[in-house]
Amino acid sequence: MSIEDFAASIASSLTVNAPAMPVADGATDVGEALSFRERVRRRAGIAQLLVFRIARELFAVELITTEEALDMPTLHRLPEMLPSMLGVFTLRGALVSVFEPQVALGVACDQSTTAVVFCGGERRVAIATDDVDDVVTVDLRTVREAPGSRTKEAALLGIVHRTTDLIALLDAHALVAAHRPAIAELPEPVEETA
Repeated sequence: MSIEDFAASIASSLTVNAPAMPVADGATDVGEALSFRERVRRRAGIAQLLVFRIARELFAVELITTEEALDMPTLHRLPEMLPSMLGVFTLRGALVSVFEPQVALGVACDQSTTAVVFCGGERRVAIATDDVDDVVTVDLRTVREAPGSRTKEAALLGIVHRTTDLIALLDAHALVAAHRPAIAELPEPVEETA
C-alpha cells in the first residue's frame, strides 16, 4: 500500500470511526474536551494513534494531530536555517518546515524516508521519520509511565505495549513547540506563482 493510499484510509477512518472525545468534568460540549496530554495523564478514554519509526524506536502521536504522512519530498534549503532543520517543501500552497527528530526526541533517523506533517499553527511543521508503521487504537488506561513524562513541557507522555513492541507516546503540540523558535527565525515564505 502506498503512502497516499494509507493517508486516504486514515482520512476515511477518521470521518467514519472517530471516537467521541471525553469531556472535562462539568463540560457540556466538545469545545471543552480534554487535551490529549490530560487524557493520558488521567488514563481516560481511547485514542487513535499514528505509529512511526525513527531508527529502531517506535513513536506514536494522536492521529487527529497529524495532517499527513508522506514520502519525503524534495527539500529546499533556506538561508540561515538551523542545523536541525532539513529543509522546506510546499504542500497545497503552504510552506512546511521539516526537522530532524533528534532535537525533540533524542533519536536520529537512519534514512529519513517519510515526513509526518502536523496540524495547526501559522506554519506547518513536519518531522522526518524512517517509516510510518500503523494506525492503532489504544485504551489510555494501558499507558505506562516513562522517565520524564510527568514534566509539563515534555513531548514524551508514556509508553504503550503492542505485542512485543514498546511505543513511546508523544504530545504532538510539544513536538511542534520544540521547533517554534527555529521557525520564527525563518524569513516569511514567498507565495508561489504558476
